[in-house]
Amino acid sequence: MRARAACLLLAIGCTSATPPPESRATSTIEPAAHTPAPARQPPTPTPTPTPTPTPEDPTPPTVTKEPTPLTTELPPTLAPPPTRFVASKTFPKSVWAATVDDSRGEWTVDISDWELDGESALAESLLHQEEDYLDLPAGYGLLPEGWAIGDTWTLVTKKGTVAKKVTGYGLSMSGGSGTTFVHVRLGSAPTGAKGPVFALRGKPGKSPPQLVIPKALRPAALGPDMLAAIHTAMIAGFDDETKPLVRRAKLREREVAIHPGRFPGGRTHVIVATHTTGPSDEQTTLSAMLFVKADGTVEFFCQADVLGEITFRALADLDADGHDEILFEDAYHEGWYIELVHWSRGKPKTRVLTGDGL
Repeated sequence: MRARAACLLLAIGCTSATPPPESRATSTIEPAAHTPAPARQPPTPTPTPTPTPTPEDPTPPTVTKEPTPLTTELPPTLAPPPTRFVASKTFPKSVWAATVDDSRGEWTVDISDWELDGESALAESLLHQEEDYLDLPAGYGLLPEGWAIGDTWTLVTKKGTVAKKVTGYGLSMSGGSGTTFVHVRLGSAPTGAKGPVFALRGKPGKSPPQLVIPKALRPAALGPDMLAAIHTAMIAGFDDETKPLVRRAKLREREVAIHPGRFPGGRTHVIVATHTTGPSDEQTTLSAMLFVKADGTVEFFCQADVLGEITFRALADLDADGHDEILFEDAYHEGWYIELVHWSRGKPKTRVLTGDGL
């Protein structure tokens, strides 16, 4: 995601302030000497010469504001980030998403909902920096209690859980939205590793989860009427503004991916359908997530935000209750979000894990 986020981030900082540029000399207009008019000599009048015009006030010299050193601009401490959520007694309290920072070749957790004390001062300071990423030095007092270099995190990957140690923290700021990110660096990623994956604070539990990416099926694999049933559910579920577009859409088999999973309430598969409609210069994307039940009925769950596109990523049973949580991405032309579907009393709920957008 660092490669994707790079186009969204404003140039921000490093630990030493950027030296101010040399002051540019500004030309100043020197006032000309004023020649007084001669006195009138009666009885012969003498014409009064035109007085020399007084020049305007000289232009003040340009003043270059020197950036204040970064360490004096940052808040003295960070308030702890919010507890993500607790879906059940056994559900992990802190769930985020980890992606691979291609520039460093390491796993990173990008926390976008960590409210920073003195955020306006932080933003002002970051604007004076040269780099697009600010590393926090080891032992820096900005971090709250319980968040330190050397802490253990757990990555939930296709090969099972992997315990990782925090190797550092960083800060950056989105140039588009102004969102401040706290980055948790989790050390080197294997060659070819791709995210996102689930990232949990702490050590793996007694029944560690594993990321699963089941092979996608087409609607015809579940019956000849499945494509029509999905289209009907989308028409019923979309908001009033886009419902007419969905009604006119001609959904095709290749625009639907169906993944089997273990879900409560008789749900057997999760569906992601994405249809693009309209001419090439005025295309509209219609994307949604739905579920198939054991009796063949289709249940609409959600549509993509801002006419974006939902992409299925993976499944994992994070709390060992026999039901799979869903990792997916919702992206549009000015933003992206990595989200989690978890279960509350048998019903699907979503939670944003990271992301940025206007």
